[in-house]
Order: sequence, then C-alpha cells, then structure tokens
Amino acid sequence: WSLGALVAIEAATRVPARVRGLVAVAGTPRFVAAPDWPHGVAADVFGQFGAGLAADYRATVDRFLALEAQGSDHMRQELRLLREQAERCRAILAELARRPEAGGGTPYEHLTLEALIEAAAEPHRRDEVVLQVTVSPGDDSPPPRAWRRPELVHGLGNLLQNAIQFARSRVTARWSWDANAVMLTISDDGPGYPPQLLPHLGDPDLALIGGGRGERSHSLGLGIFIATTLLERTGARLSFANQGGAEVVLVWRRDIFERRRTDSHDDAPHP
Repeated sequence: WSLGALVAIEAATRVPARVRGLVAVAGTPRFVAAPDWPHGVAADVFGQFGAGLAADYRATVDRFLALEAQGSDHMRQELRLLREQAERCRAILAELARRPEAGGGTPYEHLTLEALIEAAAEPHRRDEVVLQVTVSPGDDSPPPRAWRRPELVHGLGNLLQNAIQFARSRVTARWSWDANAVMLTISDDGPGYPPQLLPHLGDPDLALIGGGRGERSHSLGLGIFIATTLLERTGARLSFANQGGAEVVLVWRRDIFERRRTDSHDDAPHP
C-alpha cells in the first residue's frame, strides 16, 4: 500500500539506529513527481485532484475510480463495485460523524449484549431469517457492559448483514465471557465463505476477486474490511471459518470491551 510505504520510509529515516533494513514492495517514496523521482503523479494533476475534491467530491471520486479500473478486462464491473464501496464508506463516515459519543452517560449508551446485537442487526433484518441471540457465561462473573459505540454498532452490523443476507433460515449470535475475555460467535446456515477467499477475508480489495460459491464472494470485499477495521479499533480480534455455514469469532479483552471509549494505541492484543 503506497501510504504504508511512505510511513515506513519516514520511520526508518527518523530512527535509523533501530532499523536494520527496509524493503518496499509495490510502494513508492512519494506520490508527486520530482527531479529525482520521475515516477510520481505530475504536480498539476495532483493539485487538480485536491481542488476537485473541494469543488465536486462525487465527480472527482468517479474520475479517480475510472483511472483505477482503466485497462481492466472487467472495467465496467470493477468500476461499479468501486463506486458502490466508495459510497458505502462515505455513508459510514458520515454516520459516525453524526453520532459522536455523548459524555453525559445517557441511558441509551449502555446496552445489554442482546440489545447490542439487535441494534446492529435492525437495518438488515429479513422476515424469512430468524436471528437467535444467546448468552453463555464461562464463570460466575457478571455480564460485561456494552456501550453503543458507533464503530462497534457499525462493525457488528456489517458482519450481521452478510450473515443475514446469505442465511437460509437462521443466524445465531452467541455471547460468552469470563473475568478476562468476551467472545462473540456469529454463524449462519448459508453456503459459507468461498474456501479460496478465507485467507484473504478483511483485505480491502477482496470485492474485486471473482469466483466462489453463489454470489457471496462479491459481497465480502470492503464490507468485511470495514467491519474488521472498525472492530479492531474496539480491541477485537477476528477469525473467519466455515462450520457448516459461515462463522466469524470475535474476542476482546474484557477490560477493553467494557470501556466507553477505546483509544487505538491502548488496544493491546488479547491473551
């Protein structure tokens, strides 16, 4: 990823004593062309994109996406998918901006585990699919507190949307916990994840990978990438598998799960 290469190069430059070497794969040291780097984008083109974003966001993004798909044998399909996912990102970011966490501790911020699943799944319900929520404590500790954090609701919503969309008749959300950890397993009775895509779930470009059983491979892409990104910000670690149907397991350290806010730099991996 180009931006990742820039960050890595900058880090190596700032603390050379702590870096033994740096290999950039498919990266670039800068986006804009310079006398010593002719491979970047021309400065005037880069400036035009910046001005275009300020003047007409949608038209500029469409132009950029068309350049991304240019030369592909499936340009029309890829361009449609890129536009759909770009709009999905825009809508999620707009929603997150409209729903900042209130500091006053309103009653609706604190949810039971069951209510958290219901809130996340509500926009995606289908009458023909039953959503079953179960709780199973692993010891005698009380149920963990859940907070209506936008990244938690949206992240779980994306995973539940995928499960509900492809379930034949049932989706199950199973909570369990003990004094140290909180675990959620979301499973459905649908066709499961395409086996060849399982190692790549969470990759941002997965929506453009073809193949797979039915149409599930075309729905994964950025949706699961967004869910993974949002939920990892809450301290979750995700794993995907096929157990009859599709299954995703999320695990949080309990002290991190119960925080009203989670700062990304405090999100230590669970044991």
